[in-house]
Amino acid sequence: MERFKNFLAYIRNGLCFSFTWLLLMLMEGAVFSGIKAIEVGFLFKVFLMCLYGAVCFAVCFTDFLIRTKGFIFRLTILFITFIPVEVFTFYKLNIFVGKGTALEWTIFAVIVISFYITCLVLDRTKFKDKGERYTQLLNEYNRRQQNE
Repeated sequence: MERFKNFLAYIRNGLCFSFTWLLLMLMEGAVFSGIKAIEVGFLFKVFLMCLYGAVCFAVCFTDFLIRTKGFIFRLTILFITFIPVEVFTFYKLNIFVGKGTALEWTIFAVIVISFYITCLVLDRTKFKDKGERYTQLLNEYNRRQQNE
């Protein structure tokens, strides 16, 4: 039950953060492009995309469904499940219009790949050492608990 509560908390927090951030970005874009109003249907579609993203994130980064896999596997699953839906939703919302130029798709791909590579580098350098140290301390703690 505790894992399920944690899963729901991740969904709630992810939804609140992503919807608020995206809404602020959309309002800023509306101001600069001269749009006077944002429709409720548009906001509902943005909300659904953010909800889907929050559920994907919670599934990938909590132990509710995926318990034994590492960070890279979880990150890859998140990218595979969310990015196509994100692109599709942006087209449905007319944020992306037309088929796009090769340059636009290249910029989008470079952004996605650079985020992925940054996560890989951080995981392999900074977090790997911390994970090994944490595992060592946890094993020492478990041994002390068994001896008592």
